[in-house]
Amino acid sequence: MPQLLGPDPHSYTLRRNDSSWTYVENFIADACDGVVDGFTYHCYVDLNSTYLLTYDGINEQYKESKRFGDAVKKYCGNGTQKVYAGEIAEHNNGGTDGFTNKYEDTLWYLDALGSVSLLGQDGFFRQQIWGMAYHPNYALLNTEQFTPLPDYWIALLFNNLMGPGVLNATSSELDLRCYAHCFNNNGMKDGSVVMAYVNIKYNTYAMKYDD
Repeated sequence: MPQLLGPDPHSYTLRRNDSSWTYVENFIADACDGVVDGFTYHCYVDLNSTYLLTYDGINEQYKESKRFGDAVKKYCGNGTQKVYAGEIAEHNNGGTDGFTNKYEDTLWYLDALGSVSLLGQDGFFRQQIWGMAYHPNYALLNTEQFTPLPDYWIALLFNNLMGPGVLNATSSELDLRCYAHCFNNNGMKDGSVVMAYVNIKYNTYAMKYDD
């Protein structure tokens, strides 16, 4: 069944324009009473590869998604609408050749999937599945042969392994991000846990797991 979602603002604008953020808050409050079926936002952190692979850089996605989610909780706390990252990639306008179509972008993508899940949001609509002339560098698949770019394999692994049960996993190292989900066992609970790690530095870590 078709659904009406909104307001879908562009995060790049929201970080730089307080009046745009006021619009988001007002929209959520006014639309809470069943006007829309869900709340959604664009999210492009638009960071260069050097800054992205720092703690503050990799954490930007979590901060932006949390800001929107917190606004929904504040202004529509009793609502039943779901929250979606409605159009999301690391860079907008087709991506950046040599970055968003390379391995480095998988670090952002895996961390973004983990962050949005940890925040309890309901959907991650990656921009985009397939791209040619206009969007060649941030699609999951490219060319007429549907050639997978590196992010495609993150999407495949995350969706096949990481189930909807999200666990609270933390790391004592700022440069090592970790996420834990119940195993995606087609809805059956078998007690298995799958963990994903994002190491934004060249350091080697020895893992120790606490109960």
